[in-house]
Amino acid sequence: MTEIFHYPEEKVFKAFIWSKSFVFYAITVIFLFLAPIIILCNVKYIWIDFKYIPVNMGPCSPEISQSFVWIYTADDQNQINSNLWSGMDVKRNTLRSEFISVEDNQFLSGSLNYFSHEDPVPWPSKNVGKLNYKAIEMSIDIFNVTSLKIIGKRLFIPITCGLRQNNNEFSLNVTGLIWSEFISQTSITDLFIHSELTIKQTQSIKLHGMDPIEKEYYMRPVMNMNTVRYNSIISNLNNALYDVMDRNLTIHLGKTQYFMSTSEADAQSSESFHITLVINLPEQELLFETPFIHKLKWAYIFYIGIWIIFYWPIQWLQRWVFEKRQLMIYDNLVEFKQPPAHVYLNQLKNEW
Repeated sequence: MTEIFHYPEEKVFKAFIWSKSFVFYAITVIFLFLAPIIILCNVKYIWIDFKYIPVNMGPCSPEISQSFVWIYTADDQNQINSNLWSGMDVKRNTLRSEFISVEDNQFLSGSLNYFSHEDPVPWPSKNVGKLNYKAIEMSIDIFNVTSLKIIGKRLFIPITCGLRQNNNEFSLNVTGLIWSEFISQTSITDLFIHSELTIKQTQSIKLHGMDPIEKEYYMRPVMNMNTVRYNSIISNLNNALYDVMDRNLTIHLGKTQYFMSTSEADAQSSESFHITLVINLPEQELLFETPFIHKLKWAYIFYIGIWIIFYWPIQWLQRWVFEKRQLMIYDNLVEFKQPPAHVYLNQLKNEW
C-alpha cells in the first residue's frame, strides 16, 4: 500500500488536480475582476461616461425664516459685543418674514428684502423669452441702532437656487448657505458686499432619471425644524454648518469684496444699519453621470454580490468533486495487481 504513492500515475493525478484548480481559479479571477475592469476602462472611449456640462443658476431665493444676522458693536472700552437678529421667533418657535432681536434689549426689528437681476434671452436663441438670471441683490436693515458703534457683521442666510441647462436637458433646485463675516477697526454706517455663488460638488449626479425623492434631497433645509425647539441657537447653527459641509451638492459664496462707509463718530448717524449684498450668478460646470454607466456600475456591483454569495458553495462543490474523483482513482490503484517477478523476468528474456 505504501508503494502506491511512488507510481507515476499518482504523480500525474496530483499534477492534474493542481493544474485543474489553478485553471479554475485563474478563469474565476479573469472573468470576475479583470474582464469587467478592462471593459469599464475601454467603455469611456466608446460611450461618454462622465462629462462636465455648463449649467445656469437662477432664480435664487433666500430662506428668511431660517436666516440669522449678527451685528458686532464696540463699547467705550472697545469691548466687542454681538447682537443677534433672526427670522425665527425662538421663544414662540414660529417663523416670520421679518427679523426680530433675539436678545432682550432696546433693539426692535430688522428686514431682509431681495430681488433678482435678469435679462430675457434674445432671439434667435431657441430659449427666446426665457429669463437669464445675472445676480441676486439682498438688502438687510437693522433698525434703532443710533446709539451703537457698529464695527462688523456676520450673516447666516440659507438660499435655494435653480440649476438648469439651456437645452432644458437638466433642471434641479439646490439649497446652500450664505456665510459671511466682516469686522472693521472703525465704526461702519453702511456695508456693501459684492460676491458670487459657487457650486460645491463632491460626487457626480445623474443626468437623466432622477426621481422626485432625489430632487428633494438636494434642496432639503439646512435646519431640521423638528429639533430646533429642543436645541440652543448655537447648536442649531453648528449642526446646519456641518450638514451643509457634508453635502454632495451645495452652493456657497465664492469671491467676496467688502466696501464700507465709515463714521468718525462713535455712534451711528442714522437709525438703521444697512447691508447691501450683490451676488453674481455665473455659469458653472457640473459633473454628470450618464445613464449607461450608472446602470453598468450597479450591474457590476450586483455581479460581484452574486459571486460573493455563491463563492463558498462553488468552492465546497469543487472540493467534493475533486475528492470523490481522487478516492475513485485510489480504489483503482489499490485493485491493480503487480505481476510476479518471474513473469516480469520471462517477459524481459523474450524481448531480448
